[in-house]
Amino acid sequence: MLFEQSRLRRPGEIDRNAASWSDLFGSRRVGTFGERYFAVGDEGYVIYRTTSTWSSEPTVLRVDDLAGVTVDAESGLWQYLLGIDLIDSIVANRPFDEPLRWRLEDPRALTVTSWNDRLWIRLLDVPAALTARRYITDGCLVLQVDPAAEHAAADGDPAPDPIAGRWVLDVGPDGASCRPALRREQPDLRMSATALGSVFLGGQEITSLAAAGLVTELQPGTLARAELLFRSHPLPFSSTGF
Repeated sequence: MLFEQSRLRRPGEIDRNAASWSDLFGSRRVGTFGERYFAVGDEGYVIYRTTSTWSSEPTVLRVDDLAGVTVDAESGLWQYLLGIDLIDSIVANRPFDEPLRWRLEDPRALTVTSWNDRLWIRLLDVPAALTARRYITDGCLVLQVDPAAEHAAADGDPAPDPIAGRWVLDVGPDGASCRPALRREQPDLRMSATALGSVFLGGQEITSLAAAGLVTELQPGTLARAELLFRSHPLPFSSTGF
């Protein structure tokens, strides 16, 4: 499936169930937008609709879904959309690092009107999660993870946060491993479970969280190393709402 091939290119993209596809392929009108149109190629597709008032109001094309297996396929889909006649503007929910801006003759013609969160990450198994994700460089870090706020602030005797503790992340040419730290292995960074969820997919800079007081560098130089280690390319994004 084209979507499945496309989503594996980007962190944060989730798979879709039958209800998601039924909604995308449905023909119901939404507000001033008319029926859906579909354009499908060998390496990508786009689903879109337009306003159809044909009055003095600007005509808007809204992209409901756009997926390309390759960068060139995505570029071709945008060329197709930009070539549709009688359209004044195009609205789409796209990744923060969408390269379309730099393909335009006037990059300022693309404007960001809103920034929406579609993913909230709460890790439940640190070794499994940090071992499963991909990294673009090698390195080793010892992370001290504090309980999330809901555990720390709970009344009585709350259940322990399953991800709190000291963890050793070791990334090498053969992949990543993560295990509980030994007593002699001192932490490089300290952060909450919430902060670890924020940086897990690589879209949030650890240095920004540190500046906000949410991450503490315990060993000199490890903050910059963690920034490089957790970085992802492309940036995380989910085109599927839930």
